[in-house]
Amino acid sequence: KPGDKIVVQAGLPPKYKRNDTPNVVKVTSGHHVFDIKVGNNDWMHFDFVIEPENVFVMAQPMGALWSIACDNDGKFVKDAAKYFNSKVLILDPGFGTVDWFTIMNRNTQGYETFDDLGMKKILEKTVNYINNMYGEEISIVKMQSVLKTGTFNHVDTDTMSQEVIDITEILNRYNDEVCYEALTRGKQLYNFFKDFSYLIISGGTGAAWMDYIQDHLKNMTALTVLPAIVNDTLPNMFANVRGYYMYLIASIRSRK
Repeated sequence: KPGDKIVVQAGLPPKYKRNDTPNVVKVTSGHHVFDIKVGNNDWMHFDFVIEPENVFVMAQPMGALWSIACDNDGKFVKDAAKYFNSKVLILDPGFGTVDWFTIMNRNTQGYETFDDLGMKKILEKTVNYINNMYGEEISIVKMQSVLKTGTFNHVDTDTMSQEVIDITEILNRYNDEVCYEALTRGKQLYNFFKDFSYLIISGGTGAAWMDYIQDHLKNMTALTVLPAIVNDTLPNMFANVRGYYMYLIASIRSRK
């Protein structure tokens, strides 16, 4: 409404938060004037000011924690106190990295990042297999279109016969392989997860790994494995951002 202040809540990985927060505040705050047109809708004009003191940045894994702790009305779920007061491990695999975070009493205790795992590694393995098996050179960029159909066209140049190859089995194999490697490193880092009450899986790649992780850890009776988007129907890739929003709602309510 006219006269209302715009408040922004963002997040950064813990290792970047201290140094990069001033930059986030700087580029987000200020006087913004722009127009947006979506599809066939009319142009929409925006003209607003965001004050620097109304831009907040939290540690990225806290977004996952707040996401599992709040419903869609920004209210705490019944187990929220358990989440906040327990020792929580968050796995946030992305395109190029896999991040592990430990949280205790709402504070990030530590983190580890691996830049040789993630969806990029899965696609690299898939691309290499396709090249070795079928002689087809498909770049990781082109794999984006292949993923939409789950297939690619292969031509045997000796017989000039054409075949549509389904990559589902290939992709699933390497998805599980990279996920297993990420879990193996996590078990080595965190003493086989035996000191944690919750393992929260965040991110789009995390969604692709969810079933494998739950099955792999199904006999860990004291460890609860949850997707960070458990309280919503949004894709898991939005879990951290959803948590930022829920944290902001709670913060605003507490000031009233």
